[in-house]
Amino acid sequence: MAIRRSPHFRFDYYLRSLPTEVIGRRCEQLMKASEKEIELMMKKIKEDAGIEEEKKDNEASERKESFQVELPRFKELKEIKRRQAEEEIESERMQLEGKVEEIESNIEEIQNRLKFLHKCGKDLTGNDRKMSQTEFPDDLLPELANVVARIGNAGVMAITNEFVAEYGQPVPKKVICAKIEDIAKKERRKEEGDIRAVWHILPEYMNLLTVETIRFLRKEKESRLEKKRGGSGGKKRSSSVENIDEVNSSTKGAVGPDGDFVDFPEFDGTDDEPREYKKSFTLFCTATRKEVKKSLDPGSRRDRVSRLKSSAQ
Repeated sequence: MAIRRSPHFRFDYYLRSLPTEVIGRRCEQLMKASEKEIELMMKKIKEDAGIEEEKKDNEASERKESFQVELPRFKELKEIKRRQAEEEIESERMQLEGKVEEIESNIEEIQNRLKFLHKCGKDLTGNDRKMSQTEFPDDLLPELANVVARIGNAGVMAITNEFVAEYGQPVPKKVICAKIEDIAKKERRKEEGDIRAVWHILPEYMNLLTVETIRFLRKEKESRLEKKRGGSGGKKRSSSVENIDEVNSSTKGAVGPDGDFVDFPEFDGTDDEPREYKKSFTLFCTATRKEVKKSLDPGSRRDRVSRLKSSAQ
């Protein structure tokens, strides 16, 4: 009855269909394993306290009698493990952030050197570039990529006007618009927290972005994901998860789908036993029949013979 009422096994039809004897044998195995684990924990605590089993003198026996072992509860053990896992994750995150900052600093230094060399080359050869009507100049491609990456969800013409206002107009605007669509794609990526379609630089042109732009994009992505988590009822769900152990330890109720606590009906043992849950194979057959019935046309649904043949196939 406790298994049938527990929210953990609400949809575990295999366990709910097991006979009482099988569940009893499994409980005995778990209890033996728990007793062995408790013995090991007590032995470790005594060793940490300096009480050895081999000593048989009076002092050791008195210390054993006065020493009381208080084992931590399951909730406390789980909380300790959770804190240790969080500390390990935080430490790993700090190390990765440090490595990312170091890589970004190296990238920034290399980009500055390339800009300086490009400027020196312009000074030596002279800035007598002729305006092309069909091709976008390669030396301005990094600037265009950074403008597109920072622009958000603006239109192609708005990006073109901003680029022209900042870097001039080396080619006609229609060439700039075509180049923008070549190096970026406007789409909505839900996994990155996009609320609307924004411009994303294609992977083969990501090396053109500066370190400042990369950091700006990362901060924007983190803020969008944070807003998405905060607006989806994350606090309510987390509070329910924190209190789930307290709810499960009690047999008076359980947390429902909406997060509210629902009391179980009273059971004094005089009522009839609840109905047995259907076997897994029965549920599979029922679901298969429904799928086949939906796939048939309205005329064939009424024909029971053709419906059964389709289910068998």
